[in-house]
Amino acid sequence: MTNTIFPTRFVPIDVVAKRYSVSEDSIRRLVREKKFPPGYKIGGSTRWKIADLDEFDENLSTAQPALAA
Repeated sequence: MTNTIFPTRFVPIDVVAKRYSVSEDSIRRLVREKKFPPGYKIGGSTRWKIADLDEFDENLSTAQPALAA
């Protein structure tokens, strides 16, 4: 059996903002307020792991939504 290693995928803030239909400033504010997972500094920019965002999405349905419309 061969193990396949999947690389960790990271996305920039503009992709994160589009995913949640909010502005980039809103993402930054939610991170400061600890209502959204922090990103990782990579090469001078902040990126988010897709897996972290997926986990956040799963927890949204069981907790108070951090991204109120």
